[in-house]
Amino acid sequence: MKTTLFFIALLLSCLNTVAQKFAYDAGAASAAIADASVCREDFWSLQNNQAGLGLVKNISAGIAYKNRFLIKELSTRFIGIVVPTSTGNFGLSFQQFGYALYSESMIGLAFGKALSDKFSTGLRIDYLSNSFGEGYGNKSWISFEIGILYRFSEKLNIGSHLAHPMQQKTAEFPEEKLPVNFKFGLSYFFSDDLNFCFESEKNSHLPLNLKCGLEYEINKLCSGRIGLSSKPASLSFGGGLHWKNFQLDVASAYHQVLGFSPEISVEYRFKK
Repeated sequence: MKTTLFFIALLLSCLNTVAQKFAYDAGAASAAIADASVCREDFWSLQNNQAGLGLVKNISAGIAYKNRFLIKELSTRFIGIVVPTSTGNFGLSFQQFGYALYSESMIGLAFGKALSDKFSTGLRIDYLSNSFGEGYGNKSWISFEIGILYRFSEKLNIGSHLAHPMQQKTAEFPEEKLPVNFKFGLSYFFSDDLNFCFESEKNSHLPLNLKCGLEYEINKLCSGRIGLSSKPASLSFGGGLHWKNFQLDVASAYHQVLGFSPEISVEYRFKK
């Protein structure tokens, strides 16, 4: 078991594609467009940019599962719920990365509100923890995330999101801090059916990552998506199926060395 723990810890420290502590996007619709999701206005804004929560109309619940490089020890699980109210929209989420010998967990309480027809903002308070198995202990922190979303026009959205700006210390020796993660991007609708997304993301522990994606709504039931990212250099693709109150999305990213990272997510929208 100790050998397994050492191997996973070494993999986490060496692979920039994985070691992005507490900064994981959620939802296969986002994954299919290389996680260029800062401007999306859907349930998954609960994780990706809480400003989008203010535009959710129905009580919604969702789950997601991502398996990085087809290694179960590097998988991420997500569950959440969004409840619209007259004062704004509230959300509660839980996300976990890893397995029994090493895991990162995040519980988030979010609030999003549309302040006007063009502008919305959101905030989430996070309880973060990581745990090492076999008696190595665990640590926890409280942090926050904030986001904004601006509808520049009927075709163009602009958004930004900042996570964990306080840089709490996570280790004494060697000294480590909780990484700051900042995203800025735009979403342009060429038509009602075709949407282009672009996003730049900077994690204080990682190089600048540029991401872009296309989403095409084939009909009212299904859509197709494709995306590219620079750091890590990878191709992503996937599709979605909308049936009654259910939304099912599947996606995968492909890294030329490490292989595929599939993801599946399901959302249910309750009737008003």
